[in-house]
Amino acid sequence: MNLDASADIPFEDEEGFMDFLGQNEIAHAGFAQALAQRGYVVSWPQPFGNPGEFPDWLNDHWQRHIDECSTLGVAVPDISAVDLQNKEQYLDWMLLHAQLHALQNTALGITS
Repeated sequence: MNLDASADIPFEDEEGFMDFLGQNEIAHAGFAQALAQRGYVVSWPQPFGNPGEFPDWLNDHWQRHIDECSTLGVAVPDISAVDLQNKEQYLDWMLLHAQLHALQNTALGITS
């Protein structure tokens, strides 16, 4: 799943952010499926959660990307060190996160 549109979700748009979280979970399920087709197992439970409800969400999410990318040769920037309550950091993170998903999509041949 392409998350490019998520990079444009305005700061403090709670509904938009919740939609992003759902799209993010779908995208990670797609990564797991594509990796399984290549013989790799990614064992992350679904649903993945909301950073507002789970204090370790950012670190867990970063680790999830590391696990997915370890077989793909895709470098994973540190997406765990961000204050999503800070507008500039939020906007930068959303863009960086969408770019990371695009790299994973390319590496896995995911086009939608």
